[in-house]
Amino acid sequence: MPQTYTPIATFNGTGSSGTISFTSIPSTYTDLRIVLTGTETNATLYEFDMRYNNDSGNNYSLTYLQGNGSSATSGRYSSTNKIRLGEFGTDTTLPTLITVDVMNYANSTTYKTALIRYNEFASSGGDTGAKAALWSSTSAITRIDLLNLGGNFTTITTATLYGIKAA
Repeated sequence: MPQTYTPIATFNGTGSSGTISFTSIPSTYTDLRIVLTGTETNATLYEFDMRYNNDSGNNYSLTYLQGNGSSATSGRYSSTNKIRLGEFGTDTTLPTLITVDVMNYANSTTYKTALIRYNEFASSGGDTGAKAALWSSTSAITRIDLLNLGGNFTTITTATLYGIKAA
């Protein structure tokens, strides 16, 4: 079944805020997609996380698989207060790409699942991987916050939220 993507909002980093917030998300779509891209200006790895509806309780879990061309790792985080998306790599010229697909975000009877894919560039090669995340809440998602735990989102950071409708 074909799907249509509609841009809902785009934010560019300002260099003075470590949070990008998508608020008042309409419930008119089937699913959501977030595309986050950027580089760091100081060659330092910064962790990027996500929360729904201002929920900072231990209601999130995450399973991941990642590799760097020479080794692979996997693991699971349970009962955490956020979803770890990835990092912008230490290469200041090659952009990192993180995509997040949130299924059935407006449904008020099921927990929310997200699939995350990322490609981080670093001077030593970086990681590529996939994650499956769960928010243990039946609340419809009306707000998504992207958090930069290492500082502020640089002006070369762009985050776009898309609504997806099944055709």
